[in-house]
Amino acid sequence: MQLPIIIGIGVTVAALTVKATANAVARCHRLTPGEIARLNGLVVGGAAGQFRVWPANSPYWRRFHDLDGQMPYGGFDGKMGKEEALEILGFGREDVLRRAVTWDEIRRRHRQLMMGNHPDKGGSKYLAMKINAAKQMLEKDYR
Repeated sequence: MQLPIIIGIGVTVAALTVKATANAVARCHRLTPGEIARLNGLVVGGAAGQFRVWPANSPYWRRFHDLDGQMPYGGFDGKMGKEEALEILGFGREDVLRRAVTWDEIRRRHRQLMMGNHPDKGGSKYLAMKINAAKQMLEKDYR
C-alpha cells in the first residue's frame, strides 16, 4: 500500500529534477559573454574589450587596495622578535610610540585572537602557537 506512493513520489522528484536541469542547460547555452561577465560581477568595457573585476573608481576597489598596502609581506621570521610579536597581536608602531601597549591590552588581544583561532574551534594549531609565543615574548617586557 505504501510502496506505490513512495515510488510515485520518487518518480515525480526525478522527473522534476531532469526537467529543471534541462531548462538550466538550455538557458546557459543562450547566455552571451556580456551576460556571463555581469553574472560573475565583472565589468566589461574599454576600447579593447578589457574587463576589470571592479572599476578603479569603485569604493570596493579602493578599500581593497588600502587594506592590501597595510598587510606585511612574507611569512613569519625564523626566530620571533619583539617587533613580530607586536605585529601578531595587532600592535603597530604608533601604538608603541603612544605607549598604548600595556600588559592588560596584550592579554585582551591575545584572548580575542585565541577565541577566533583556537584549534578546538577549527582554528590553526600553527597560528595558535604563534599567538601564544607572541604573548610569551612580550610578557618579559610588559608584565
